[in-house]
Amino acid sequence: QRWREVMYRFVDTPYAFTKQQFASGKAKPSFVTSQLEQGLGRTPEEEFNVKWAAGSLYGGGADTTVSSIDCFFLAMTLHPEIQRKGQEEIDRVVGTDRLPTFSDRPELPYVDAIVKEILRWHPVAPLGVPHVSSSDEIYNGYFIPKGSMLLTNIYFYMHDPSVYRNPNDFRPERFLGPTPEPDSRLLAFGFGRRICPGRELADGSIWLSIAMC
Repeated sequence: QRWREVMYRFVDTPYAFTKQQFASGKAKPSFVTSQLEQGLGRTPEEEFNVKWAAGSLYGGGADTTVSSIDCFFLAMTLHPEIQRKGQEEIDRVVGTDRLPTFSDRPELPYVDAIVKEILRWHPVAPLGVPHVSSSDEIYNGYFIPKGSMLLTNIYFYMHDPSVYRNPNDFRPERFLGPTPEPDSRLLAFGFGRRICPGRELADGSIWLSIAMC
């Protein structure tokens, strides 16, 4: 119930402000104003779609990508030797006359491994996002009634010692070599119908930010 109250306030307040600014001719260009300019938002259904789409766009990336980049700075502070390895790879492949671009990514496996380890070491959504069971289910002897809220312990999956050796260590090398450990991106962005729709953008943004640091 608390989540619901906060979520509705998070979506309704900026939408109402933007709509008021749009009506007075003071609104700055944005996703919402572009929809209002097209005449959307006049019916309750259209308004619902516009404001929740806007809320998803902002809420999905406002703190998630930033959190991963913050985690990167923490990891590099704790492990300067890993920073040196990443920088040596960039200097060798890209040189010192320009910044890395996406076209360099296939040639920068160690930097890519750092991104994977950031997502594994401290996942942004350690319990994922809530799912709701659509029907009565029995799983491993547990009865799960329809409508139950299900939370996935992604943090545990990312720190399962049977999957990731010494899971509390920050070690990008785990994703390299002939027998790499499972790619953390398979779980970091969720799964099923509620998988992060911006995962490609997030992954690219994190990689580019780390490569260009």
